[in-house]
Amino acid sequence: MARRMTMAFLFALAAGFIGAVLCSSFTPTAFGEEGQTVQAPPPMHKMGFSGIAGDEEYLYVMAGGKIMAYQLSDMSLVKTVALPDPPAEALPPKPETTTKNPPPFGHPHGGGLHGLWANDRYLFVLAGPVVYEYSTPDLTLVSTKVLPKPEPPTVTN
Repeated sequence: MARRMTMAFLFALAAGFIGAVLCSSFTPTAFGEEGQTVQAPPPMHKMGFSGIAGDEEYLYVMAGGKIMAYQLSDMSLVKTVALPDPPAEALPPKPETTTKNPPPFGHPHGGGLHGLWANDRYLFVLAGPVVYEYSTPDLTLVSTKVLPKPEPPTVTN
């Protein structure tokens, strides 16, 4: 019971880090001082993805187009990797005509579905129609799988 409460507390504590990471990840590029290195914001299609998952030793946070691994014992940042661009087959087809109002879910990752799940060996990242599998804790990309587009439901009268 105490272990569950400790894990729940650490996850709640880590949720506060998401806000801090999001705020620090989106620094503007136009206002850096001369000679200062300023981090560019992630591409628009990666900005909305966020999530949190963990295993016995690490907490994994997805925010600002990055995946970050934190050591649970002291919440120190261990590793950060950029969320990869989606494979070409995951991109929606280019529209034949340009419309004044593009569809709201027209970005490369579809409807913006996202999430994380971790076990003792892998971290699975859902970003739009793509599942990325990372080895843990080193966050090495192992595989990429584009999920099939669901078929519309059949209507019977």
